[in-house]
Amino acid sequence: MGERGRAASRTAGLVCQGRAAADGRAADGRFADPVAARLLRVAERASVDLVRAGTPPHGRRERTVYESVRACAEVVVPRTVAIDEALRARPTG
Repeated sequence: MGERGRAASRTAGLVCQGRAAADGRAADGRFADPVAARLLRVAERASVDLVRAGTPPHGRRERTVYESVRACAEVVVPRTVAIDEALRARPTG
């Protein structure tokens, strides 16, 4: 739930799941998000656990969720790394 009792959007939840799935497992130490998994509900963490284990489920709905989380993890890591590197390379002053 959000700060004011509203549920997070599906997109926000999916990005959080993708970040949790990729935490410490991609980009040679350039990406980590140890907080993401703690922000998820139990059911949302279950999908992350399957992705991290590389265990795709058999049902169509469950497999769709699994693939969405897996794909999000693949997209969010390079995007985050590129943004972080661009900010670090920026001149200060």
